[in-house]
Amino acid sequence: MFFNKRIISVLLVFLPSALLFAGCVGLTPQFSHQGRLLDSSGAPVPDGNYSVEYKIYQSSSGGSPVYNETQTVAVEDGLFTTSIGATDVISPEIFSQPTWMELTINGETLTPRQRLEGAPFAFSLISGSVIQGAEDINRDFGGFTDTGAVMTVWNQDSSETGGHGLLVVNQAAALGDARQNVAALQALAGGGSATGPFLNQTGAYGAIIRSTAYRGMYAEGATTVDAAYYAAVFDSASGILLTNGGVCTGCTIAYVAQNDGTTPIRSGDFVAVSGVQMDADLNVPVMLVHKAVDSSEIVIGVATGAMMRTPVAEYQGMTTGGYEVVGGTAVAKSYVSIAVQGLVQANVAANSTLKIGQSLTMSDNGVSAAAPSQPAIGRLMSMADENGLAWIMLSGQ
Repeated sequence: MFFNKRIISVLLVFLPSALLFAGCVGLTPQFSHQGRLLDSSGAPVPDGNYSVEYKIYQSSSGGSPVYNETQTVAVEDGLFTTSIGATDVISPEIFSQPTWMELTINGETLTPRQRLEGAPFAFSLISGSVIQGAEDINRDFGGFTDTGAVMTVWNQDSSETGGHGLLVVNQAAALGDARQNVAALQALAGGGSATGPFLNQTGAYGAIIRSTAYRGMYAEGATTVDAAYYAAVFDSASGILLTNGGVCTGCTIAYVAQNDGTTPIRSGDFVAVSGVQMDADLNVPVMLVHKAVDSSEIVIGVATGAMMRTPVAEYQGMTTGGYEVVGGTAVAKSYVSIAVQGLVQANVAANSTLKIGQSLTMSDNGVSAAAPSQPAIGRLMSMADENGLAWIMLSGQ
């Protein structure tokens, strides 16, 4: 019987299988395995079917296998070809660290284990690599229509503990102007032009975000006053469009302004309008304001924090730079964020007789209750705290 001949060596060739797609529903994690079985004299083992157990380890010796499967492999002239992962599912996560293959043929374990090496194409998937391709929009994927994309990321864990579809972490510690050019995620819609791929209007969205039964998008900036920063910047000629009712919870409408007076403006100060000027770089209106001090002032809103003007530049077809909220006090000629409508905190310390629900106006002694015939700044929503700040619902008038 040829089974009594000891198999002392096997010439192995591990080949990555082609990327297998079934109706574009996902990648099949498997790879080809070819080799030649030789006996103790160096001759090919007899033709026939051999039982081959494959085990994958994450160490060259010892340890427990992270994957194993057993196949019946046809051998002719010592040669065989098979596919590992065709019958059992290989978790791609096991290849996140070095792996070794161990074979047991007809009960005989071959040594040493053989290191699994990467396919040449995989070397292209390094930092800075670009995934290129062409996909029409009319492709169905995962039960969704019109999903044509150069790359699709699909999290198949539909349980309550299912994780992210895509998580992008950027550790760049860019400062100053440099931080305008880096992001954890950047989306560019480029239709092409005579001067570059990202410099003209494209007719395509920069991003489409859809969600079922939960928030469509959640954006969080810095949460401390000293490091205050935008949760999101919307840079377009049309600004923001809210559809399907346009419901906004906890929203405040605020504008960029410049302190045109000589008195510093603190967060919570009522401000009066002096005029409007256009920002030459961004072509956006900037209010000119000063701290409101008496009943003659035309109050426009409440200061919510100082702002910093950063240089404006074009980066990959997008305008970067502009105004950043930094918090604190806005000195003369510096910039400040002004809330004109919504729920904000305002300084009402000068008047301790106010009651919740009263309409407010500006008097010579600071903010006070408005008479029915007076135009109201807003309505008092809470009593003042130890810092003299109370919640005010600005009317936007």
